Amino acid sequence: MGRAGRVACIGLPYLFTIGSLVALIFAGIGSTDEDSSTLNKIYFMRADLSNVTAAEASNFGDRLLNLTSNAMNNATEELAAAIEEAEKASELRDFYDVGLFGYCEGEKKGSTFDVDFCSKPVGSFWFNPLVVWHLNVSGVHDLFPSHLQSNLKTYQKVSHWMFVAYVLAFATLVVQLLVGISAIFSRIGSIFTTIVSAVATGFLIAANITSTVLFATLVGVFNSSLKEYGVKSSLGANAFAASWLALALSLVSTFFWLFSSCCCSGRTEARRSPVQGSYEKVDFGNGGAASHHGHTSAPAPTFTNTNTAYEPYRHQG
Repeated sequence: MGRAGRVACIGLPYLFTIGSLVALIFAGIGSTDEDSSTLNKIYFMRADLSNVTAAEASNFGDRLLNLTSNAMNNATEELAAAIEEAEKASELRDFYDVGLFGYCEGEKKGSTFDVDFCSKPVGSFWFNPLVVWHLNVSGVHDLFPSHLQSNLKTYQKVSHWMFVAYVLAFATLVVQLLVGISAIFSRIGSIFTTIVSAVATGFLIAANITSTVLFATLVGVFNSSLKEYGVKSSLGANAFAASWLALALSLVSTFFWLFSSCCCSGRTEARRSPVQGSYEKVDFGNGGAASHHGHTSAPAPTFTNTNTAYEPYRHQG
């Protein structure tokens, strides 16, 4: 197989690597641009607050006040006032979509979610409901159920490592495309590319498992703790589909990179054609007569007397 065959052999895993990188990019940049209808549909979690109306906001505050003991303190009063004021001032939006680099918010019209604002993308982002919902009043955090507080702290810590895993997966996929060029010329290049591909796949596995478990847990906690206050949470199918697709394509590319390191050497075997007029072994069987392609000839003459003249053989019919 020649160089063209070698290029064709590594072309398939190269395409799978590009596909994995593109899918990962979409999973990462979801919910970062309010003007993009496509990116607005890519999010890991959605918090729907459309049922928290002005009247509900007052009940929201009253319910949270009842979570404390009979004694009323300044923090609970501030909480009730903050919720009511946030709703009346339209600071509490109908929904919030959480992505890898930030969040988007907007208004719900019937069954349609219209995004009109997205936060500035930042690294190691985590969604803090107290800040985003404008409830960051002193002491308000303590009014949330204990398991919600605990899970928010866990979410804040784990989200950092999830972000790192996604970034490392992206970086190794880019390196894989660069190293993959060397695979055109030799199997050694394919071996190095396979190693990089395996590392990228490992980071993608870690990122996908972490994000899936993290947001599934967070949605469950939000629904169990805040649903009675009009807050409903759900997972975003598109972001997870893009992220897991990136992993699937990376797994396939790793397999084909490994295959290209075992096969498709790219070397062209030189073919030897018989040379006309080449000599072949002469068989002196049958009484010493030499045989050459079915023809016989008399054996070479022997000289008993070097002084005797030699007469060439006569042709005999």
